[in-house]
Amino acid sequence: MIQPGENNIWKTALEMSREDRVQLATLLIESLDEDDSDDEQEIHQEWLTELKRRIESSDQEAEKSIPWAEARRMIQEDDLE
Repeated sequence: MIQPGENNIWKTALEMSREDRVQLATLLIESLDEDDSDDEQEIHQEWLTELKRRIESSDQEAEKSIPWAEARRMIQEDDLE
């Protein structure tokens, strides 16, 4: 990793105006997105699909769920036996 003081890039960047540093940071961040491999994009899409599936499942199972207070009471009763 480049450390401040080791390279003229850091010094030059830090001497830039705030507006120019923001633009530079934006360009650097966007360049990272461009480097995403197809595999990373596929994994990201698979996670989104899985999250949607879990949300839908949770919504469908909402009628079967019980409030935390009731679940805790049931657990405590089991511990007492």
